[in-house]
Amino acid sequence: MRPRSLLLSIALLAPCLARGATLVREGEPRATIITAQDAGTPVQLAAAELQRYIAAISGAKLPLVKEGEAVSGFPVYVGKTSISAALLPREPEGLLIRSDSKRLIICGGSDRGTLYAAYRFLEQALGCRWLTRQTDFIPSRKTLEVPDLAFQSAPSFTMRTFVGRTDDRQAWGMKVGLNGQYDAKHAASSGNCYYLPQAIQGCHAYHQIIPTKLYYEAHPEWFPLVNGQRFRSSGDTGQLCVTAPGLAAEFARRVIEVFDQDPNLQMVSISPNDGYGWCEDRKSTRLNSSHRTVS
Repeated sequence: MRPRSLLLSIALLAPCLARGATLVREGEPRATIITAQDAGTPVQLAAAELQRYIAAISGAKLPLVKEGEAVSGFPVYVGKTSISAALLPREPEGLLIRSDSKRLIICGGSDRGTLYAAYRFLEQALGCRWLTRQTDFIPSRKTLEVPDLAFQSAPSFTMRTFVGRTDDRQAWGMKVGLNGQYDAKHAASSGNCYYLPQAIQGCHAYHQIIPTKLYYEAHPEWFPLVNGQRFRSSGDTGQLCVTAPGLAAEFARRVIEVFDQDPNLQMVSISPNDGYGWCEDRKSTRLNSSHRTVS
C-alpha cells in the first residue's frame, strides 16, 4: 500500500508544481492585461482590480490595454474578447479561469461573472483573501508564476444577499461573490446586482408603500383595527388591514410605479412592518383563522 500512496501523492502534487506562465519576475512585469474595446464597467473594474492587487503583491504594475493594442509579454484576457468568446460560461454568474503557456483567460457568463472570476483568480491562484470590509490579506511575492489552470464554476443560489448598501460593503460583497442587496448607485460597477429602491428601502415595507401620512385621512379603513380603533401604522408598529376594499389595488399600483421608474430594478420588498399591530376586524380575523396566520 505504501508505494501506491506515494504515487497518489505525487500525482496530486503534480498540477500544483506545473507552471504555465510568469506574470511578474523579480518585481518586473512580464504580462499585459487585455480587455475588449467595448468592455463594460464591471469588466473594466475586474481588469483594474487584477492590476491593483498584482501590484500590491509583487510591486509590478502590469500594463492594461484594449484588444488590438500592443501587448508586452504574457497575455491576460479579461472578460469577453475574441479569444474567450467561445468559452464563456452559459450561466450569467458563472466564471471560467483557464491558463496554459500561451495565455490566461479570466471571464464570466456576464460582465458581473467576469468580476467574480477576477476575484476568484486572485484568491485561488495568487493567495489573496477578503477577510473583512476593511481587511484584505495580500501575500508578498516578487515573482508570480501561474500554473496551468482549467477552473469553471457557477453559483448554486440565484440570490446571495446581505445588507450591503454602503460603498465598503458593496466592494467586499462583490469580492466574496454576493450579488445584493446593494444601492442603485452601485448598479453600473456591479453588473446590476440586486438592490432595493430608494422609495422602498429595507424589508419591512407596508409603511413605505402605503404611508400613513399620505393615506390615513382618506382611507382610515386601510389601517389596522386594534382594540376597537383604527391604528396609525409606522415602521415598527402596526400593519395594514389587508382585507379592506381598494387597498390591494393601490398597493399593487404603488409597487408597479416603483418598477416603472427604474428599468434596472429587479426586486422590491412587500413585507409587513416590523413588530405587531395586526388588524382585528371580522374579515381579517376570519382570514387569519382559516390560514392559521396573521394579516
